[in-house]
Amino acid sequence: MLKPVGIEEKRISARQKLFLRGFIRTPPKHEVSIDCMVRDLSQVGAKLRFRCTPLITDFFELHIPGKGAVLQSKLVWMNNCEAGVSFDAITAVGAPPSGNDELSARMARLEDEITALKDMLKRLQGQFDKAEVA
Repeated sequence: MLKPVGIEEKRISARQKLFLRGFIRTPPKHEVSIDCMVRDLSQVGAKLRFRCTPLITDFFELHIPGKGAVLQSKLVWMNNCEAGVSFDAITAVGAPPSGNDELSARMARLEDEITALKDMLKRLQGQFDKAEVA
């Protein structure tokens, strides 16, 4: 990909374009969970897209069930429904969680299961609609 002359790339890590479901969890005293889509991901940060502009704290956990990741994140920028975050630390990547992280990992697994069930329901509804027309 060509970049315009005079524009310097400031990223210290290559980013990967993605379309993964994720959610953020605010610190334990707030226990708020907000769904998002992870659009870009690198070793040091990510670009998130929300349905609407969220009210979030500067620090939170980013859960990416499809990658088995829970990332301690810091809000870097916010523009309407999109946000840029940097990662402070990786607390779990495909590893069994412990303590309070166990509940977060369990929730992530259940949300993945719910998503799969919704997809199955859509397929079955489509098959039912086709059979009803015939």
